[in-house]
This record gives sequence, structure tokens and C-alpha cells, in this order.
Amino acid sequence: MMDMVERVARALHKVETAAICADFDAQDAYMQEYWFESARAALAALREPTEAMIRAGNNCLVLCDDRDDRAALVFSAMIDAAEGR
Repeated sequence: MMDMVERVARALHKVETAAICADFDAQDAYMQEYWFESARAALAALREPTEAMIRAGNNCLVLCDDRDDRAALVFSAMIDAAEGR
């Protein structure tokens, strides 16, 4: 199973190189590390939530009661807010 850094690295690679090289696994180790570092930077930017993200997370906490997947729902709501949804 891929960790989040690898998932983000592959997504960034796909968006940036779709017309050039769509296969992440075909990249050499140096280029893969470039994408991993880019992914770490993107994830670091998410570490401090915006006001909109905090509001979305708080609203979700109120609405989702004590569900087992509450953390995932809050996380998704906050990412949606970050994307402007």
C-alpha cells in the first residue's frame, strides 16, 4: 500500500508530465526523489489549515456524530475546503 507521500508524488508527476512521461516507475531514482520532495512540500503546506478548513472540519465534527470514520470525514471536508469546494 502506498503512503501519502508516494500518492501525492505520483499525482504531481502525472499532472506535470502527462504529455511527456506518464509512467512514474520509469523515472530514475533522482527524478523520483524530486517528486517525493515536491510531495513532502505540498503536504507540509497543508500542515497549517486555513480558516475555511478549520470551519469545515468543525462543521463536519458536529454533523458526523460518533461514526467510526469521523476522522476521515473531517479530513476530507478540510481538504475540500482547501480546494475551494
